[in-house]
Amino acid sequence: MHRIKKLTAVLLCAGMMCLSSIEGVSAAQKPTGYHSIDLNIKSPDIKQENKTYARSSAGYYNSVDLGIVTPVKNQGNTELCWAFGLASLGETSLIKQNKAKKNVDYSEKHLGYFMYNRKNDVLNNTKGDETKVSGSWKYSGGNAQLAMIALTGWYGLANESIAPFNTNKWTLSSKLGQKDAAILKNGFFLGNNPSTSVVKSYIKKYGSVVVAYHAPETTEEDEEFYDVSHKSYNCTLSEDTANHIVTIVGWNDNYSKDKFGEASKPKKNGAWIIKNSWGSSEDDKGYTYISYEDKSMCEFLSGQFVKSSTYKYNYFYDGSANPSAYRLKKGQQIANIYTAKKGTKKKKETLKAVNVVTMNPNVKYSIQIYKNPKKGKPASGKKLLKRAMTGTIKEAGTHTIDLKQKVKLVKGEKFSIVIKMRSTTLVGCDHSDNFGWIRFVNKTAKRQSYVCLKGSKWHDLYSERLTMRIKAYTTR
Repeated sequence: MHRIKKLTAVLLCAGMMCLSSIEGVSAAQKPTGYHSIDLNIKSPDIKQENKTYARSSAGYYNSVDLGIVTPVKNQGNTELCWAFGLASLGETSLIKQNKAKKNVDYSEKHLGYFMYNRKNDVLNNTKGDETKVSGSWKYSGGNAQLAMIALTGWYGLANESIAPFNTNKWTLSSKLGQKDAAILKNGFFLGNNPSTSVVKSYIKKYGSVVVAYHAPETTEEDEEFYDVSHKSYNCTLSEDTANHIVTIVGWNDNYSKDKFGEASKPKKNGAWIIKNSWGSSEDDKGYTYISYEDKSMCEFLSGQFVKSSTYKYNYFYDGSANPSAYRLKKGQQIANIYTAKKGTKKKKETLKAVNVVTMNPNVKYSIQIYKNPKKGKPASGKKLLKRAMTGTIKEAGTHTIDLKQKVKLVKGEKFSIVIKMRSTTLVGCDHSDNFGWIRFVNKTAKRQSYVCLKGSKWHDLYSERLTMRIKAYTTR
């Protein structure tokens, strides 16, 4: 038996509040909802063209000015700030790509509910897998990185009409689970302390960035960190106090340091333009400025979303949102084996893309697809790609790699996705675990997920109760 080396996230709980209403109450009483996870993700290096991207705005950029940011919403008394942040991220991403109308509206309730109440997927590959929280799901908080991992299973984003937020119905039919209108194609984990240039480049390219920070929990903190007259904020507490998620939609390098309160005045000018989820009556029509020097800001993420019609079916075994990772060295391989369920001889199923999760940047890989591999040997059978597909993943996160060659499948045929690492990699994996406020269950089975650590000897990860986060996206 191989001794498996994996990086398991340590989940740290942040204080949260619940109120019956948020309109008109002080910032120190606002509901939040962010839980920290200590993944220590390294920020990506930005390309030269992205540096040019960030510099081109002459110190100011605001996606609101471009008409690509949807209206400010109100999370009410829930702790669903993370769902509001990701829904806004998806809306802006699609509007920016001209793939959605400016009035697009995705359901935060749907995302929040099925994050913690998913059942099986439509292909029946993840029965029993779940992510559960203690107590009511809408008051238990969440985390944007975990939610991005869950989004690769296509539970959200659904249209607001599927599960309207402003109703008293908080239990949804399981039939609505994968009724998504948009899916996350690529999620970018930018780390806890990316440079302003990195954050700017992702805002410019994708429209917005989600971030966690410490919102005031007491009247004293409110008075110290928040300047009422300028609607500005600068927290001097460390990032491990973060308790709330918001969306960065722009920046102003020339925003004066004198517009912040005396008790927390930053040393230099400059601030992020923040879209919050406390309603349009708060701050400046729902927006505020947070200093570049705010010490509590952490867990920066961005993403590229596409319409759900881009792909049809999603093959995967990793049904929980466990953020663990498996360390691989250069030359080592991972694989998942699936059975095609939809193609016929007249109308075959087409494997269009492979999705994988990594927890470090600059990952080099090669991908090969095999048809009808031998038992316990994923890298056997007929090669379906003339040449292995190679590339480099620049950011940690969730990545969809579109195949350059059509791979045709018929119902009943087995196919394996084999990924060989060409650099040291922390690749995402799923397994059962319990961290108090959140619990992950993965019902992995035999002959599903494999690792090859040396030579050509493959090891079935069932013995370790692990599943690699390798997904197959298909169409018909």
